[in-house]
Amino acid sequence: MSRIARLPRLLGPLPTMAFAVLVLSGCAAGQISQTAQEVAAIDGGNGQVGHIAILNATLATPQGSAYAKGSNAPLQVWVTNDGVSDDTLTGVSTPAATKVAIAGKAVVPGHSLQKFVGGQVNITLNGLTHSITYGKTVPVTFNFVTAGSVTIDVPVETPDARTTGRPEIKIEPSEGASLWQASQTGGRPTGTATHEVVATTGGS
Repeated sequence: MSRIARLPRLLGPLPTMAFAVLVLSGCAAGQISQTAQEVAAIDGGNGQVGHIAILNATLATPQGSAYAKGSNAPLQVWVTNDGVSDDTLTGVSTPAATKVAIAGKAVVPGHSLQKFVGGQVNITLNGLTHSITYGKTVPVTFNFVTAGSVTIDVPVETPDARTTGRPEIKIEPSEGASLWQASQTGGRPTGTATHEVVATTGGS
C-alpha cells in the first residue's frame, strides 16, 4: 500500500550543503579511524628473557610532535628480576639510532623492580637515523649478563595534553540565499514549492 504526501520543498543551496556535510563527515570519520589505529600502538613495549622482564618501555615524549632525524631520545624502561641473583644490563642497541648510551651501572638485584629513567641509570638513543612520531615504534635489543638478549618494539610516549602545531579545519557557513525569503509586504515566506514524496508502508 502506498500513499503520497505533499511536503514543502526548500529553495536554496540545501542539497549542496548536505552533500558537503556528508563529505566532511566521511573525511573526519576516516581520520578518526586512522588516528585510532595509530594510538593503539602506543602502549609501552614488554618482553621477557629468562628471569628478566622488560616492562612499559617507551621513548620519552618529544618537545614537538616528533623526534627529528639526528636528535636524541631518552629511553624509559622498568626491569624486573625474578631470579635470586643479580643481573646487569650491559648494552642496548637499535637500528633507529647510531648509538645507545647507558649512564650509570644498570644492575637489577634479584627479586626486584628497577626503574631506568630519571635516576641513577639513564638510557639514551643518540643520533636517530630517522624521525619518529607518535604511534610509531622502533625495535630495541636489551642485553643482560645472565639472562641474555631480548628485542621488543618501543613506542614514543604519548603526551598528557594535545600538542600544538596541528592543522585545524574551520567550516564557514554557506553564503548562498536563505532557505526562506520573506516578502516585502506581507512578511510571509515565499519561494516555496510542493514536492511529492512517496512513502511505502506494509510492502509493495
